[in-house]
Amino acid sequence: AVSITPVSALTLGLSADYYKDDYDDTDLGLTEAKGTSYTADLSYFFNEDLTTTAYYTREVLKSDQAGSENFANPDWFMDDENSTYTVGVGINWAAIPDKLDIGVDLAYSDYTGKINYDNAPNYPDLESTLKSVRIHGTYKMKENLSVKLSYWYDDYSEDDWAKDGIGVATLPTVLGLGAETQDYDVHVIAASIRYEFK
Repeated sequence: AVSITPVSALTLGLSADYYKDDYDDTDLGLTEAKGTSYTADLSYFFNEDLTTTAYYTREVLKSDQAGSENFANPDWFMDDENSTYTVGVGINWAAIPDKLDIGVDLAYSDYTGKINYDNAPNYPDLESTLKSVRIHGTYKMKENLSVKLSYWYDDYSEDDWAKDGIGVATLPTVLGLGAETQDYDVHVIAASIRYEFK
């Protein structure tokens, strides 16, 4: 990970991770897994009362598997690739210094999954998206007493061939065990009181 501050009000960060696992003695099941992750972020301080942040993350996970229809020697092979990218921004504002703090966080995440079988047609991609909004405010009533209100909204949707059907006659409870594709909106409002004993 690397972090630099080109000017006093701006901080830039970059991090990267990589892993690889080999299962050389495995005949059936997972034979290899590897993944990479990259994150870039920045923070900018307009002044002591207003701060903004932004980030971008990209993650790719890959694996290889071997299987057998008769539980003996491997007779089919597949690989999959799951990639996700997420972007987000946040703003924190001391609307009334030492009294009222307000914050807003926005995030968007996009996922794609690919499954490939040797010598067989490829399945459709698995896809999902998540949009998130969080708004929160903290009001300091006394030196040791504060009240926090927050609102959280999520919008999630997905495309999953195992749940939606793959264009052939299948029993709905075999592939997805009867589960339906997720597509929902969630609204959450929360309130809390914080008291510090001194």
